Amino acid sequence: MTGRAARGYRAAIVGCGRKAATLDDEVRCRINYSIPPDTHAAAYQLIPSVRLVAAADPNDSKRRVMQARYRTPAVYADYREMFAKERPDLVSITTRAPLHAEITIAAAEAGAKGVLCEKAMATSLAQADAMITACRRAGTVLMVNHTRRWHPTFERAARLVRGGAIGALRCVVGVCPGPLIHNGTHLFDAMRLFGGEVAWVTGDVRSEALEDAPGHAMLGFQSGAIGLVDLDSAIGFAIELQGATGRLFIDPTEDGVTVWEYQDPPPPEGQRAWYQGRPCRERVARHVPGGGGRGTLVAAIEELIGCIEAAADAAPGGGRRNRSSGEDGRAALEIALAVYSSHAHDGARVALPLPARDLTVTSR
Repeated sequence: MTGRAARGYRAAIVGCGRKAATLDDEVRCRINYSIPPDTHAAAYQLIPSVRLVAAADPNDSKRRVMQARYRTPAVYADYREMFAKERPDLVSITTRAPLHAEITIAAAEAGAKGVLCEKAMATSLAQADAMITACRRAGTVLMVNHTRRWHPTFERAARLVRGGAIGALRCVVGVCPGPLIHNGTHLFDAMRLFGGEVAWVTGDVRSEALEDAPGHAMLGFQSGAIGLVDLDSAIGFAIELQGATGRLFIDPTEDGVTVWEYQDPPPPEGQRAWYQGRPCRERVARHVPGGGGRGTLVAAIEELIGCIEAAADAAPGGGRRNRSSGEDGRAALEIALAVYSSHAHDGARVALPLPARDLTVTSR
């Protein structure tokens, strides 16, 4: 740790609602989703080098809950006043998505070293670009809280795929309850984790208005793999990866990863497989537990601090990789917005990058 870490980081939260303060009270299925705590205030309290010094929300009752429950020293109705008076090093943004851009920009301009923004990072690409530009100009590390980036199940699945457990990736199937922006950005980000950058999108939306709604999509990854997306599912968040030699499943009902590997059985003695025809392949199934670990939100904040310290210590162009950067958040949002663009053109294939930077979808 650097000298800065030894002195500690001052953290502040904008938005004192569920994700900031009370979500941990809810009974929720967390299998392959998150490891508690799920609230920013509780996560900050588990990191010795961080002190939560303030929070802001225009709602007085929410401010009172934050102050009483987490002993937050100061609460404000106006986040700009909070930034000016408290000068936080770390800022969590847990408001609704339409406000994310203006608050992120204000935090960067106020001198914040790092911003952890809830998903979806914005409601248009123009907003996302403005956030990225402001943080880059100010030297602020911008991170988007796509939870599964820090979940051991998804980390292990990514290692399995990179290690060739299912062969070359051919198809990524993703299902999740909608809507496309609020929940869909989680799914699109996870699909990018395995499939890489997306080249084109087709899709449909269960609404004719530019409002967040369920939908379906097909993605074309630059690698040549395809993605099939159901964002109108009752199953929960699930991913299937299909490769040249196997399949991998991440399911909301079972912790960890299930891998099916397909192998050719040896031909019967005295027969030549090439002459007799291809026999049925044998399937070998194995389960890889997800495992426990520290909270996913705690891990995100620790990585944010690590990125800040690495950037301060590194030569120009150096630093630590941000696993869920502003660019990653923008890419997930761009896929969701491309589905709306495709829907508006009768399901036509839409090439990325999406030129419609001002296309805005109303989302919470």
